[in-house]
Amino acid sequence: MVRPKCVYCGKPLPAQLLEAVAGSAQKAIQELERQLPSEADAAAPPTASGSRRLLIVLDLRRADAAALQGALGVSAFEAGQRLRKGGLQLHRIAAETEARAEAERIGGHGLATVLLDEQPLLSEPLVASGGALEQQRLRARTPAGRLELTSDQLLLVVKGPIHREHQADSTNLKRIKSATPSPGYRFHLHRRSDARPLELDPGAFEFELERGRAASSLLRISSWIEGLQPRPLIDDAFRLLPPALGAAQDDDETARALGRPAQKKGAVVVLDNLRQFRFYSAWRGAVERGA
Repeated sequence: MVRPKCVYCGKPLPAQLLEAVAGSAQKAIQELERQLPSEADAAAPPTASGSRRLLIVLDLRRADAAALQGALGVSAFEAGQRLRKGGLQLHRIAAETEARAEAERIGGHGLATVLLDEQPLLSEPLVASGGALEQQRLRARTPAGRLELTSDQLLLVVKGPIHREHQADSTNLKRIKSATPSPGYRFHLHRRSDARPLELDPGAFEFELERGRAASSLLRISSWIEGLQPRPLIDDAFRLLPPALGAAQDDDETARALGRPAQKKGAVVVLDNLRQFRFYSAWRGAVERGA
């Protein structure tokens, strides 16, 4: 039997190190198996009560490393990394009964959690196609008509980059990709009066009464938000999450919002993480509302 070797010197690795690595891997597998639903649960038909799923959100704003290690079964290093990020972090999504039991178990270790119903978080945001940015007010055009939003009506602003890339074309391996899709950005303005956030896409937002300004759309929207008084809570932690990519749909949505024809479907499929951003923004807004 050949033992694992050091990639630098070629010597066999110490037995103590191999045992430690194997123990850590086994512990990680057990933790993953504990979080995943069992085969019986997956095969069982959904019921009126069992079909409801809840999000478990960890509140790490006042957590300590010992509580985090005990609740999640992670190493001291990982606990430290999670605490450095801090804030609110999505732990998992599970059936209601399982989620409540998990939240109670985590709470027994002194770690605060928030439970959220998944279904209301799946609704689409209200997309603004354009408007005017005034000192303490936004006058926006939306599919639902004109909308005015003042600074004191804002509860939360969620912002973050949208990653884009081409899907590999397995039918034409000789095809040379001439260019990569340009990245995007989104702002979600969560209002106190409406659970649906107002979405601003700097790349497709048509400014009114501001012709000839040199600053980019992204900088203009960012500076407007920073200048609001009272200043709303701003969450930009989405940039720290690994992108979860899916087929992009925002190009057609933007075209419809602007009254333009949708782009022709080509052989190249663009992937992005816009749905991931919208879901992140939805549960962040729900937490702030005390749902």
